[in-house]
Amino acid sequence: MTSEISWILTSQVTAFDQPAFESLMQEMCSHFRESLPGLQAMVWYLSEDGTTCQMFVTVESSESALVYFEKYMVQFQNRFEALLTPQQLVVYGDVSADLKTLLAPSSPIYVTTIGGFVR
Repeated sequence: MTSEISWILTSQVTAFDQPAFESLMQEMCSHFRESLPGLQAMVWYLSEDGTTCQMFVTVESSESALVYFEKYMVQFQNRFEALLTPQQLVVYGDVSADLKTLLAPSSPIYVTTIGGFVR
């Protein structure tokens, strides 16, 4: 098994301001790519009608996920929530108790890894 943690955050687009949306997305991707060594993937998806955004993130461990969410809350949460309303957070992997405590206000769904592989 791997220790990686992944999540999909599904959000409703509340005010589609394309320049602000693209700026936030690019800034978050750049910031986390440079400052979080355990980041393996960060991909944003937008529905065809522009009303739903899904962000897929994979990090190497619960510890990396803790760093990600702590940085997100300080540096990006207000801007993110001005454009998007989080609807559902699904977290995949063997999540630590500390990460579960941090994410508890979001009422995430946890999905435990039971098999498979990652290359």
